[in-house]
Amino acid sequence: MSYPIGKAAELIERVIDGISEQQHPHAERSYGSGMIEMAYACGLIGDGHYRQACARIDEAADKRWKELMGRRAA
Repeated sequence: MSYPIGKAAELIERVIDGISEQQHPHAERSYGSGMIEMAYACGLIGDGHYRQACARIDEAADKRWKELMGRRAA
């Protein structure tokens, strides 16, 4: 794996993993989605990684949002 491809995958994983600590997960999802789109457009990730990363970032942001809403309701 070349350095740019490995770095793109690493940065995408870091953004997805970091959503679980964010106070504004949907803003972080927008940032991460842009990063995923850029990596895909530049050919640094393939179709499968693109679809997987998009699904994971949506899931992580929704999960974090539900956690935050649960705390506010309590």
